[in-house]
Parts: sequence; C-alpha cells; structure tokens
Amino acid sequence: MQEVYFKTIILPTDHPDLFSAFLLDFTNEAIEEAKAPNLPYAFFGTKEGTAPLPKEGFIIYSPHDPKPLLKALEGFCTELSSRIGLAVGFYHHSAQHENKDWIEAYKAGVQPIVCGDFAINPSWAKEPLNAPICLSLDPSLAFGTGHHESTRLLLQAFSPLEVGGKIALDVGCGSGILGLALAKKGAKVSLCDIDPLAIEETKKNFSKNHATYEDLWLGSIKGGGYDLIVVNIVASVIIGLYAEILKASHAQTEVFLSGILDQHEQSVLKTYLKAFNLKRRTQENEWVCLHLSKS
Repeated sequence: MQEVYFKTIILPTDHPDLFSAFLLDFTNEAIEEAKAPNLPYAFFGTKEGTAPLPKEGFIIYSPHDPKPLLKALEGFCTELSSRIGLAVGFYHHSAQHENKDWIEAYKAGVQPIVCGDFAINPSWAKEPLNAPICLSLDPSLAFGTGHHESTRLLLQAFSPLEVGGKIALDVGCGSGILGLALAKKGAKVSLCDIDPLAIEETKKNFSKNHATYEDLWLGSIKGGGYDLIVVNIVASVIIGLYAEILKASHAQTEVFLSGILDQHEQSVLKTYLKAFNLKRRTQENEWVCLHLSKS
C-alpha cells in the first residue's frame, strides 16, 4: 500500500455539474460532493476578489499528486469561459495524508439522507435511514446520489405525485436515481443518457433495487407520448432540449427541470413558457427546480 494519499478540494465558481463530469472523466475515480471546509484556498480564474467562495464543491481522494489535475482544470476553465462568455474559475486546496484508510474516510463522508418520501442509503451504511421508499445507491462515476440540491429538489417534487401507471422519461439519467424513484412509485419509466457509463450504472442500480424499466438507451430523447419528463442537467442543455421535449410531450405532460442555477432561470423560462405553464418553482441555495405543464 502506498504510504500517502492526496485529498484535493475543488470549489467551482459556476457550472458545478460540468466540473463534476470533468473530474470524473479525468480522475476515473468516484468523487465526493461536500460543503466547503474552512481552509486557505488558492484560486484560479479572472474574478479573484469578486467571486465569493462557493459553499459547496468536490473532494477527490487519490494516490496521485494533484498537480496534473489542477493544470488540466485550468485549461478546462479557460476553454469553458471562452465558450459560454462567462468567467469561470475555481478555488482549490490540496493536502497530503498518511494512507491509513482513505477509503473508509471517503465512505464516512457519504451519509444516508432522506428526501421527501425517499431514503437514499449507501450500501455500507451501518444505520440506514427509513422512509416510505428506500433506495440503495453508492457514489460512482455517474452523477446522482441525492446529495446534490438539484437531485434533492426533484425527489421532493416527486413525493406527493400519484404516478402509478404513468409513462415517464428520465433524460440524462446519470446513476438512474430519478427514474428509479419514479419506478418505485409505480411509473413506467424509460431512461437515456449520452454517457455509456451512466447506462451501465443505471442498469446496476435498478437491479440492486429490484426495479424494472421499460427502455434504456444511449443517446437523447426518442419516442413520445410521455406523461412525465424529468431533466436534471445544466440550464444551457435544458434550453437546447426544448424542441425535443415539446415533441415528446402531449397535452397533459408534466415536465420537471432541475440543475438550473438561479441566475439562468429566466433564460430557461423564456424558452419553455412558449408552450408550458409554470406550476411550481422550488429552490435550495442557488439551485432551482421548475415544474411545468401544458394544462
């Protein structure tokens, strides 16, 4: 066993979901979503002094020196800022630790949680939580364990719904948690994602939780006539999916959009209110969830 490991904390100033995807792809490790501890952070970006320290970010435990990761993140930020026309940076802190058992330290940071009617327990939980519907999910390279606000908002939105027999689509399914939650409530669920890893994780999580889906595919939206459409992706992608979601819906379709930072909410609404009505808006920290319907 290697004598030391590195614990690196990354706090993005914007687009944390894109950072999450980049970190997963670059490190090929599971990462932990966490509140920002009080530490002396370094900063990369063009907004130092004006960009407030984010309240949340990601922790990477690795046997590898973090310098290549930080260098790659700098290039990622530069490219992202250029593409979206918004200065994006990140705060970071790295420390070397004695390698006693960093896997156990990682597990200790991922606790069971309850979101509405759903309890989400990692497989190693010594004291799993109870709720009307219990789900078992471990953090992996696919996004979605219920610990992020965007996922929690959707699980809470699903809790009062009567979805038995309804036809649902989870777009950008990640770990499959949202489709799984709907399936456990009795919906007939299909799921899709453009990441092959997400497809494999979704298969695994449905099997682990003794749930079934109607269809699961690699790619974007297909088919139509869905009663429920759920999307938990960044705002720019949600806006880009508008035409496909409109085509896949019918007169009574309900659409749930999450992963939207409050600063981008009006851009999403400007697009979707052309055909949908806003039924409910919820927010946790800077994250917004929109419940829309044609009726």
